[in-house]
Amino acid sequence: MTQVLEIVEFYQTKQSRKEGFLAAAQKALNFAKGLEGFISTQLAQDADGKYINVVKWRDMECAKAAAQNFMTYAEVQDFISVIDPEGMKMHHYEIDFEIKE
Repeated sequence: MTQVLEIVEFYQTKQSRKEGFLAAAQKALNFAKGLEGFISTQLAQDADGKYINVVKWRDMECAKAAAQNFMTYAEVQDFISVIDPEGMKMHHYEIDFEIKE
């Protein structure tokens, strides 16, 4: 099986505050830990305010299943409410190799 990186690009809504946004993100991403095939996740922001969420999955099947169902879970609704749906992009990449320390 080939592990998968899921990259989601998005902005927080203009009306949300960073503290509330990060709290909602942490709650939702902690919930994702319980999904089948979850390995890890990282949330990062660039200087222009764009976020990326990088999630590592055991395989493409698990990544696709999580992506298909993620927005339906009650535990992630607060996070969804502070994400600007315009311009949100999701991509899945099979990992060819990984170099660690």
